[in-house]
Amino acid sequence: MVQKILNVAIVAMLTLAVTAHDFTHCPGVTDELQITAVSLSPDPVHPSCNVVVKVSGGPTAIAVSGGNATLSLILFGSTVYRKGYDICTEFGVSCPVPAGEKWSGQIQQAIPKEIPTFGSIKAKVDIYNQTHILSCFTMTVALGPSGCPSLRGATNTDVQKV
Repeated sequence: MVQKILNVAIVAMLTLAVTAHDFTHCPGVTDELQITAVSLSPDPVHPSCNVVVKVSGGPTAIAVSGGNATLSLILFGSTVYRKGYDICTEFGVSCPVPAGEKWSGQIQQAIPKEIPTFGSIKAKVDIYNQTHILSCFTMTVALGPSGCPSLRGATNTDVQKV
């Protein structure tokens, strides 16, 4: 009986470690990728540690054969960090994605050590191809204390403190 309770508790903790995160589509941008879910692990994020951001969507309004995503971290209205990713090679999307298909991708990113260990930060992700923006979303991300918790849901074996 005790083992059964422990097993249920462990499954519950793993489920909570990677949960959907509230996000908002950017105003004035047509969401051609039909983003439906975003999750973070860990949540809250911890400066000087890696975070895994998973994004999924579809069915897409258009075919996607390539493009880029830009992650921006915004603190008190100023962009304090920006990094770009190729959506097919670094974001993990299996390209090409035919129109009308579902898709998913993820990035693993170190949170800069200069980010505070309290409060929250705004994250913005722009996804675009060679001709226009395909989607954009923002979310408020809670910041945790220093020290890196283990990451659930990461596919890389080298998740570690940076």
